[in-house]
Amino acid sequence: AEDISSGIQRLEKLFFLFCFFPSYFAVQRMKLNLSYPFLFGMVVAGPIFASMSVYSVYFAGLARARVAYSPIIFGDMAMLVSLLLIAACFARWVQRKYIFFCLISAFASLYAAVLSGSRGAWLSLPIVGIFFLWIHRKRITIGEVLLASILFFLVIGVSFFNDRINMRMIKSGQNIERFVTGDEKVTSESARLMMWKIGMAVWKKNPILGTGVGDYQHEIKKLINDHQTKLKKVYGHS
Repeated sequence: AEDISSGIQRLEKLFFLFCFFPSYFAVQRMKLNLSYPFLFGMVVAGPIFASMSVYSVYFAGLARARVAYSPIIFGDMAMLVSLLLIAACFARWVQRKYIFFCLISAFASLYAAVLSGSRGAWLSLPIVGIFFLWIHRKRITIGEVLLASILFFLVIGVSFFNDRINMRMIKSGQNIERFVTGDEKVTSESARLMMWKIGMAVWKKNPILGTGVGDYQHEIKKLINDHQTKLKKVYGHS
């Protein structure tokens, strides 16, 4: 019963994803073009994210940009806005006269993601960027690649002036290095790596049918009780 209840709770989180598909087909059938309102919202969101991040870090004295959100959610959302705007520009979805505003907004939201301290968001930038450049390699010009590179390094350069970000990046590198060398002390980084490692082991045991929705928690709890992992929490934080 506990397993079924846990599975139902997990499925509830996918409810909005399930609702997306009928909504998408309904919009397609009605032939509504929502791309321009959507992009307009993204352009407006960039400066808003940047303003909130600057206020929370430099005026409110918070260690990480968050405002009313968790720093992780705030940073992930800001990075998502930035990536969508950059993708729209390089995929020719934006008219040339509006590209400047899209790139400025993308830079603003990218800076907000940096101030959030959300390392998962930082990691997505080079991965998604390289993937996007690869799939559009035949129609992206060298000038556009240089522009994207300048935008990326400009944000990185500006972030180095923030001591909190520098310390967070250094600490992350040290924690990952310890984990790789065999020191499995539970940190934010090592916990993720441990969960990925356990997830792979669970998948190998049940490669076809899996263990069931919500059973990941039970697998982690079993390993914790048997002292086979140094993890203390059972939820898939990563």
